[in-house]
Amino acid sequence: MAIAAPKSYDTSLGELLEGVGKGTHQLPEFQRSWTWDDGRIRNIIASLTQGYPMGALMRLECGGSEVRLKYRAFEGTHGISREPNYLVLDGQQRLTSLYCSLFGKDPVSTSNERGQKLSRFYYLNMRRCLDPEEDREDAIASISDKRVVTEDIGRKIVLDLTSREREIEELMFPANLVFDSQGRDDWFTEFIEHYGLKSEEYALWKDFKENVLRTMEDYKIPVITLDKTTPREAVCKVFENVNTGGVSLT
Repeated sequence: MAIAAPKSYDTSLGELLEGVGKGTHQLPEFQRSWTWDDGRIRNIIASLTQGYPMGALMRLECGGSEVRLKYRAFEGTHGISREPNYLVLDGQQRLTSLYCSLFGKDPVSTSNERGQKLSRFYYLNMRRCLDPEEDREDAIASISDKRVVTEDIGRKIVLDLTSREREIEELMFPANLVFDSQGRDDWFTEFIEHYGLKSEEYALWKDFKENVLRTMEDYKIPVITLDKTTPREAVCKVFENVNTGGVSLT
């Protein structure tokens, strides 16, 4: 049976992440859990800062009579009790990683490549982001939830980001302020108080804001939307096709 042709919309990443946080976008209950590790999170943030494509997302419009699926909120969100407008069929790993690292205020619960659990905050090293000789992934810092980096079995602190003043002194911009306009303005106010408007650091900030933050703010993702009239057999088939590690659905 033919179905209504899916529609594709270029959608602001900020709008999508806000939808995740408010619960307008949720997941089918049967979706597997979020699994991305620290390296993949850093990689997708690095790609985003450069405006690189990260593939389309696919979602199902809710409210139809053909398909009524149980749903759950994305990991990292809090206090969501509403029904969703859309269920994300393909894109959970990317959206969860970006929501937790760029939108949420809690440390990100992830793991390293060996599967060891980590609790992380992410930062953009302003100088390294603007250095054309640097690998951009190296400019994305993954910092423990204590916000310090140590050497010599913890006896020597080599990077301390435990206060906003220390973040500013180290020129390390918190990734979870990228889409938080008020939080970013507050950070910038203290930045100007620290360095002044005639400083080299202020020129660096303007370059960083224009070439990194604006790239992230303006980023759009193609979102393929299945109409709420799509029959359940078609939804199941689509989900199986886009989730290669999944099982056949009944």
